Amino acid sequence: MKKLILVLAVTAGLVGSTAATAAAPTGTLQQDRSLIIFGGNVSLTGQVTPAAPSQQVTITQTPMNRAARSTQVTTESDGTFSLDVSPRFNTRVEAKYGTATSDELTIFVRPRLSLHKYARHRFTAVVIASRPFVGRYVWLTRWNASAHAWRNIKRLYLAHYVKSTGATTVSFRMRVRRGTKLRLFLNNTAARPDYVRGWSNFVVS
Repeated sequence: MKKLILVLAVTAGLVGSTAATAAAPTGTLQQDRSLIIFGGNVSLTGQVTPAAPSQQVTITQTPMNRAARSTQVTTESDGTFSLDVSPRFNTRVEAKYGTATSDELTIFVRPRLSLHKYARHRFTAVVIASRPFVGRYVWLTRWNASAHAWRNIKRLYLAHYVKSTGATTVSFRMRVRRGTKLRLFLNNTAARPDYVRGWSNFVVS
């Protein structure tokens, strides 16, 4: 009789342990893209298990060298959740549900670059981001048709910052052959640590 009671007790313990393990919460997190141009959006989606509606999931964004910011979202009936975010710097993202934490994702951000021609040999380079780029540089590049590649021709140091628009600019003169394609290139050296390299539109001289 004692042996039977012991066997039943052990069995019950195993069943309880298995049930507890099966019920342990988990959560996933995915992103529809890992790189955006400044001002763009990323759609985050995920799912918790056991699946249940109206559960609170905390999504935390941690921008490079800046304080973390958390947002709470609610699950659907199948345990899924979603959130659109617009990181302003390179940002790490993770989701927490109960004791479970998803894998960490990284969203990379390119500054928004533009090149404007306002006279025959006069141009303005613009870099839009959430911090000034004064003192940093962009390359003016020229399209080389024979090599089928963009070539650096002039380093442009950015000089003016307008906080209300986030634009850092420099105006310059450049004499090139008529019909030449020009564009800006911001390399990783100038962009880091908050951003990654990027390119502007092109203009024809």
